[in-house]
Amino acid sequence: MKLVVLGLSLSSSWGNGHATTYRALLKSFADRGHEILFLERDVAWYRDNRDCANPDYCRLEFYRSLKELEKWRSEVESADAVIVGSYVPDGVEVGRFVQKHARGVTAFYDIDTPVTLAKLERGDFEYLAPELIPTSICICRSPADRPWTGLKANMDRPRPAHSTARWTLMPMLPGNCRRYGT
Repeated sequence: MKLVVLGLSLSSSWGNGHATTYRALLKSFADRGHEILFLERDVAWYRDNRDCANPDYCRLEFYRSLKELEKWRSEVESADAVIVGSYVPDGVEVGRFVQKHARGVTAFYDIDTPVTLAKLERGDFEYLAPELIPTSICICRSPADRPWTGLKANMDRPRPAHSTARWTLMPMLPGNCRRYGT
């Protein structure tokens, strides 16, 4: 499987927990024989503190702007799956780009679910907006009232031809559901 991931950071674990999470996840995918491209926004605070600039389990590339992301369009189009992570700079625009061009499965991977839920509730759409989420989204909390920390694409759901919103986020734990979307 060819996988493209657009995440906050893989190259630097400085000041974030995303890099270590992505490293473990992508190593696991690579161990199963998947081809992985990780696209990271090249920002100074991570560039100056890189501790994994050349991982051996995936291809790591950088882009400086949304316009430069266009350079990776063919990779996004040809991927079997494209994942956009939480806190990606200009995440809503990145999500629109992915949903417009990806031909495979698209997914939103949330490492900061409590923060994302709070942002959605107060109308703060920094990296995820309701227009990117289908109306059937259900983000659930576990019986212990802890937010579920992983969101995955539902690959079996048919996509309406007229729909541009193609992310389906599925809970893996039962609990109280909250609905977001347009």
